[in-house]
Amino acid sequence: SLLRSSAPVWPPRVRRFAAIRRFAQPTLSAAASSSHRCCFSSSASPPDSGQEGGSSAAEPAAADAGSLASQVGLPDSLPSLAESAIEGVGGVPGPQLWLETLRVQSDVKLGLVSLDPRIFHQVPRPHVLHENLRWQGLYRLIDYRSITYKTEVARGHKKPWPQKGFGLARHGNRLAPQFFGGAQVKGPRGPESFFTILPQHIRVLGLVQALSARCLQDDLHIVDSLELPADNGAWLQTLVESRGWGPTVLFVADTDKAPVNMALACDSVRYYSLMPYYGINVWSILKHDTLVMTVDAAKKVQARLLHHLSRRDPAGLRNPDWDEPQATHFTGHYQPDRVAPPVYY
Repeated sequence: SLLRSSAPVWPPRVRRFAAIRRFAQPTLSAAASSSHRCCFSSSASPPDSGQEGGSSAAEPAAADAGSLASQVGLPDSLPSLAESAIEGVGGVPGPQLWLETLRVQSDVKLGLVSLDPRIFHQVPRPHVLHENLRWQGLYRLIDYRSITYKTEVARGHKKPWPQKGFGLARHGNRLAPQFFGGAQVKGPRGPESFFTILPQHIRVLGLVQALSARCLQDDLHIVDSLELPADNGAWLQTLVESRGWGPTVLFVADTDKAPVNMALACDSVRYYSLMPYYGINVWSILKHDTLVMTVDAAKKVQARLLHHLSRRDPAGLRNPDWDEPQATHFTGHYQPDRVAPPVYY
């Protein structure tokens, strides 16, 4: 059947990269922008359904959004995180996400938030994410294994047998490694840390790639604030399930003091995490299925990443090239049972 088909058959690797390229450069058609939540149109209102009675169905939603915006106290002009109209990959403008709220169960759209394409619209680079994940998995590990030297063996120094007359090898005590319960040689002397520093540009690129991946996969959501009407974890869990988030969600606040209701609700649900904007990292972003950020948190993260992407350090202040840790970097003894540092993902 493959020989009879008129369409060319590409290898799996070619098909995968072609799919990534098409996904990273979305078209500006009205159908695509209306079907995908992460739309790239310049319209500031939700798209119509295109069916009869669509305008009448959209009017109550617009009225609910207007009344909710007046209750929340949002400004008339919606926030735009991009300072200027910067074109992204392939001439496509920066993405625009719906501005949502956590104060009601229904999925009400308060408007659109523009994001900078240099941070939230980059072509996926899996090798950068892999380097960051491996680094974060290594620097937290500590090898506590430690061998016992002859001076540390809890055993007497008595001569095991006479020097002559028994036909046995001459020994002065039973502390040597060849005796059962004796000392050990050529082994690790812990604790030894696997902490290393990844170059800063690799860490910055890792955050950019993780945020872009979540945005392109429609798993990044921008909310006005993390205020909840109740501190009940079941209420937040119902909201997450009704909107199709999760099952694991990472909430990012713009300060280190989160709202009390949100902190208590996340504490009662096992798969929900809450952290400030300066604690965001590649491991946490990829570990959770959905990333929810406030407008101020997204603005601060975007400003910091843009600063590090465009800064120029003197040659003396640059980080040296990262050398991946090996077994010989952590001990001076020969270890045949340890050819690479352990990694627990």
